[in-house]
Amino acid sequence: MASPLSKKKNLQARWKQLVKKISSDQPINLTETEQDKEARKARARADYGFFVTYYFPHYAKDKAGNVTECAPFHIKEANEVLKNPMFKGIWEWFRGSAKSTNADIFLPMWLKIQEPRQLNVMMLIGKNNKTATRLLQDIQGELAANPRFLNDFGQQIKDGSWEQGEFQTNDGCAFVALGMGEPPRGTRFGSHRPDFIVCDDLDDDKMKKNPSRIREAVEWLERAVLGTGDTGIGRFLFVNNRIAKNGILATLVAIKPHWHHSKVNALQEDGTPNWKRYTREFYAALLKDVGWKAFQTEWQNDPQEDAGVFEHEQIKWEKIPSWEKLDSIVMYGDMSYSTSKKSDFTSIPAWAKWGNRLVKLKVYHRQGQTLRKAIEWWFEFYISLPAPIKSKFRCYVEANATQKLLLKTEIDLACKKYGIVNFIKYDTDRKGDKNDRIGSMTSAYENGDTVVYNIDEKEDPDMIASIEQLTGWEEGAAHDDGPDADQSAWQKLQKLGRLSGRTGQRSGKFQKNTSRGF
Repeated sequence: MASPLSKKKNLQARWKQLVKKISSDQPINLTETEQDKEARKARARADYGFFVTYYFPHYAKDKAGNVTECAPFHIKEANEVLKNPMFKGIWEWFRGSAKSTNADIFLPMWLKIQEPRQLNVMMLIGKNNKTATRLLQDIQGELAANPRFLNDFGQQIKDGSWEQGEFQTNDGCAFVALGMGEPPRGTRFGSHRPDFIVCDDLDDDKMKKNPSRIREAVEWLERAVLGTGDTGIGRFLFVNNRIAKNGILATLVAIKPHWHHSKVNALQEDGTPNWKRYTREFYAALLKDVGWKAFQTEWQNDPQEDAGVFEHEQIKWEKIPSWEKLDSIVMYGDMSYSTSKKSDFTSIPAWAKWGNRLVKLKVYHRQGQTLRKAIEWWFEFYISLPAPIKSKFRCYVEANATQKLLLKTEIDLACKKYGIVNFIKYDTDRKGDKNDRIGSMTSAYENGDTVVYNIDEKEDPDMIASIEQLTGWEEGAAHDDGPDADQSAWQKLQKLGRLSGRTGQRSGKFQKNTSRGF
């Protein structure tokens, strides 16, 4: 563990590098007229995108020297903060979205140059004092050494330092760092109390595992921090990506519906990046490196957490022999009839019996897709199979009376489009309690080698998504379509008379099955 002295030296070395970076590569036109300078300052006050690009080229440029302009969401949300002196809001932005850079540096400096000035005392809150001090160092570096900013708005630093946890500027503004949980009461500089409070990345991997600490943090924000603000101007901004289903950010979003809430994921629904700084290819490579679970959590604000019933370690991958050698195969469809962002998933897994084992061969597992696209995918997959394998397939789709009418329309259209007869049977059977049925699969997964997955599908996005839904399942889970479809396929395999043993279906409340038979 590093000593306090070595940590201080590290911060001092970082400060020197920071100042050097800021003060270099910012040419200034020394021959411009005062009129030109004033016109630029006026534009900077009105145009956040221009303000960032002109005064912070060291942030706007990539390693190749190309300038990346602010994303539309950067500009929109900065203006939302500016236009409301009593703004209270949350930026739920993806990892790499420059949320901290905008909230901790660009935005407060933009508020500071407004006429009339929109910032007097900024309180910058980090998950601990060290983190907050480092964040304070970043904005002091700009105010101390940014050539373009100093040329237009004059020398800034009056006294204090990030090392002391606070500093003041010549125009009477103050900036103070605070660690989460530290007492903010009584913070005042002259006649001003904090009027721009930023909480930066308070959720972390340790915090999300401790519900009591999350409750304490939210209570601290409500009782101590929010009451610290000034009258007249009192902006509060919480910035984080959603790394936990029930973390501080998620709790604030739930209990403060009247606050402004900006949610921006790395990718739009069609796969388009939300910021031109990144490309589809970049995110495709990143997904391959970090895995679907981490990508959804860090970049898509969709935290994936094991619920403790089914675990990632229970997913066993194997090379499957020719499908002709498998005993029997069932493909079961649990369809969604909505295309909204919060709709159920359509899940169509193909499961096989292979001796005494169950094999997940392939799956269609998607949210927000039309019923027609799902049916057409199913038909195209089935048509692509060789005749000897087709003969082993039995296909079913869950359907009550209303669903059957919708399905029949789409299936008839698909039959006409592809020129084949319908191979999908409507399953109208009553199945019993869904939680019990899904929970009954635990013993098979716990057996170690009873359930295996087709290794050829290990990198398939649908297969990955279905596994994440399985390992995130618990009673009352928001989405359980994948596990439900899996269990239904298992049940059909059993009814085909190909499986020995039983699925363990029970009535009553689900309890984890500790037996070893399937």
